[in-house]
Amino acid sequence: MELSVILPTYNERENIEAVILELESFFSKKETFEIIVIDDSSPDKTAEAVQKMQKRFSNLILIKDQPKEGIGRALEKGYDRARGNWLLSMDADRAFLTKDLERIISERKNGFDFIVGSKYAQDSNYVKNSFISWVRSKISEWGNLYINLVSGVPLKDFSMNFRLLKKEVWKNIKPKDKENFFLVEMIVQAQYKKYRIKELGVSLIPRSFGVSKTQVGKQMGKFLLKSTALLLKRIAR
Repeated sequence: MELSVILPTYNERENIEAVILELESFFSKKETFEIIVIDDSSPDKTAEAVQKMQKRFSNLILIKDQPKEGIGRALEKGYDRARGNWLLSMDADRAFLTKDLERIISERKNGFDFIVGSKYAQDSNYVKNSFISWVRSKISEWGNLYINLVSGVPLKDFSMNFRLLKKEVWKNIKPKDKENFFLVEMIVQAQYKKYRIKELGVSLIPRSFGVSKTQVGKQMGKFLLKSTALLLKRIAR
């Protein structure tokens, strides 16, 4: 199998059907693929919506994550289950554009091992439709800059869950965080193991349904502590 698409979900019942239909339509004539949904114990019955769609799509896999542990743990389960040579993970909130799917997939032919979607790289388009979203974007931007500095990894965005990597890369890294810092660990470990990483500017648009699950204030302190730990490990290397 060429590709596994991995979707961690929490309370995405209003979005998940449209996302799956879009992915099935986009990839069906391009390559062999599977879609893996890891539902993090959503009380809105996201899992039940996926189960109904499994009657229509034989390549749709559902993992029910009990108990709720966070996006890092959900992604780990999805990556471990995946059978594809390439692993594409993305959020299920419809914040990404189909044209960016085409762009990230096409980067495979350019010799990269890990392609990372970025809301701060050249050609990106980060749509902020309120003052709160602007504040969140600035906190995220500064946090990513700090990670860049302490890790020595020359990327602008470590935290976006829109990324494509070879299965080989996943097998040779060991991120441990159960929450959002898992995404940072993936990139830093891959860089330290000398894999070829490409940062690709993509669009990030406001979701139509539901609310963001990222609690910026709560996550900021954790990111600072864990990022500083990266610096100490880097010094000790």
